[in-house]
Amino acid sequence: MKFSDLIFEAIIVDFDRTTGTCSLNPTSANEDSVVSNVKIPDFAGAGNAGVFVGLSTGTRVVAAYTSGRSRESAVILQTLPRSELQPRIFESFGPGGVRRGTQPYPRVKEHETYIRGNKGAEIALTEGGDIRSTVAGGAGTYTRNNGTRTSHTLVAEAASKYTQAGRSISGAANRIDPVVRSQSQREGLMELPLFADTYYMQLSDPKGFFLGSPVRLQTLGSSLRNPSLSEHRHVINEFSTDSMFTGFEDEVDRLQGVVGLFDPKDTFKRNREPANTLHMAEHELIEIVGGNLLDIHGNLLDINYRSLAYGGPENTVPTKQVALSYDRARRISRRGVGYHFQLSTNSKKSDPSGYQTNFAFDVDKEGVFKLNVPKSSNSGKAETSNFDSSMAKNTQMTKSSHAKRWNNSTKKQ
Repeated sequence: MKFSDLIFEAIIVDFDRTTGTCSLNPTSANEDSVVSNVKIPDFAGAGNAGVFVGLSTGTRVVAAYTSGRSRESAVILQTLPRSELQPRIFESFGPGGVRRGTQPYPRVKEHETYIRGNKGAEIALTEGGDIRSTVAGGAGTYTRNNGTRTSHTLVAEAASKYTQAGRSISGAANRIDPVVRSQSQREGLMELPLFADTYYMQLSDPKGFFLGSPVRLQTLGSSLRNPSLSEHRHVINEFSTDSMFTGFEDEVDRLQGVVGLFDPKDTFKRNREPANTLHMAEHELIEIVGGNLLDIHGNLLDINYRSLAYGGPENTVPTKQVALSYDRARRISRRGVGYHFQLSTNSKKSDPSGYQTNFAFDVDKEGVFKLNVPKSSNSGKAETSNFDSSMAKNTQMTKSSHAKRWNNSTKKQ
């Protein structure tokens, strides 16, 4: 048998993902039948490691028969490039048969490696020693190395971080509709640890300056511009996330084995919500919010945690007396909280977890300051050994036209 009879070009015409096989249609003139039950190749795969590519119908391949003319013993050796995806086609605005949304193959230089997925996801190891992990549009991580300095840059519309010590979310002020949340499925602890929620930004909607209207970058017809609000929320834990601490009264049961580690003692649905503003679980200690303070429902709050209302009917973008409405909206929006700090004082499930009983201070966008100091418990300790009693007598709260400030003054001796 000639070697040329063993090697042939073909097109993948069908897949059976459950069995890991595909069917090939040879393109040779003397081959008109379909070769079935061909194993889908795992390129560069060995054992538990490798680079695995999910091929699609229509992929051109080079295949070979492994035992004479036995059709069930064919294997795929290599894929062949598609001419319409060559970079020069895009540069010359090539044939109209090019599908909209496809991308040209990358220009790979010497000593470079590219791994690309569907819809623009890409990992690039460049000749200069840089690592770039990006999605379509350029969002991703960029690790640079010029030989003397290194840098790591994250570019994203929103960024979340989950560790044992807490979590943070930074980006547009997003809130998720309760119906959408009830119909969506979050990753479980077997998929992602620390109750991370990687789909929150994809399922939620950004909140604009006028909360009753959808966010729009520019006015197009009846869709009116409504800039998006931003939000940076950082939560610091007292107990690590996976310790499943739910209050000291539950610790006795867990210590004695009465309650298992994953028994539903925690109110998971709300406590694990990324936008759970002004409410902290028993294992969380500190909450910091900057930019704007919105409650879990998406209402913009002032320093008394009351909702702000401005704009047209139901807080929509105004369409009548626009200049006057915008000026009024500007003035009212300055009452909104620009910085919020809260330290939780609850240690038991029976303790209230709201801001009313916590140490908290807020500053609005005019600089007005509000401080809430809870009373100490009987077991609390006030250090007095280095405290000047004369300073205590003369520490007073003074009120200016814009803010309340602490003014420490001591009497002349």
